[in-house]
Amino acid sequence: MTTTAVALTAGVALCLLAVVALCVLVAVLRGQVRRLSSRLDEFERQVGAQPEPRPEQAAVAGPSRGLAVPVITALATDRREVESAPSGWRVASVTLAEPLIKVMSFSYGLRRALDEERRLRYRLAVRKELRRQRKLRRQRRLRPVHQGWRS
Repeated sequence: MTTTAVALTAGVALCLLAVVALCVLVAVLRGQVRRLSSRLDEFERQVGAQPEPRPEQAAVAGPSRGLAVPVITALATDRREVESAPSGWRVASVTLAEPLIKVMSFSYGLRRALDEERRLRYRLAVRKELRRQRKLRRQRRLRPVHQGWRS
């Protein structure tokens, strides 16, 4: 096998390994989401029905994407007003944010490392360095040793 074929085989093996790792990660995250979803359902059943929002806490449409932005017009005086049940979306986003960011950064780095242009650039730099080192070794061998004490 030539070095190019070995490098391509190794690259394909690394890609397959990365795909398998991502599949395992997705399966693990799916289990966590299901478990958190069941916990959230249980929590919502314990808390009961959510009270109707007060007029002071009415949501207005945000300027971008039409998202609802809560408007604060008064401070809560009762502690029960402050504590509210977290929504399923908030629990899922907080739980999945960190692993998702790690997976995305890993896949970005892997994609950049396997980029053909970048690999060729690294290969060229290594070849140049090896040639420079060989040239220096040859020059040292051919250069006469200075023997100043004989003259």
